[in-house]
Amino acid sequence: MVFQVPPSKASSKQNRFEFQVVADGPVYSIPLLKYVKNGLKARLSQLTEENLKFSDLLMIFEADPAARTAVDEIEQEQTDELLKAYHEASGITLPESSPSKS
Repeated sequence: MVFQVPPSKASSKQNRFEFQVVADGPVYSIPLLKYVKNGLKARLSQLTEENLKFSDLLMIFEADPAARTAVDEIEQEQTDELLKAYHEASGITLPESSPSKS
């Protein structure tokens, strides 16, 4: 008997992270990390908080070009907050980064 892989649950609303870049603007929806495809998850698992920068965040949005375009227009501080909220929604706790030394 052939095993049939069950269908993905990534499109289910409770398994997605929704965000807006502008109040009253479009709502973007991406899968929680648990539902990200294996190839992308493997690339993400090699990243640390220190190198999970803007270009790496864009990998998460590869399935939604509109979300990618919207995120491309925000500043780093906004990106950091978006990423923090996404990790929290996905149940991921990252270690606090150490303060930079000047």
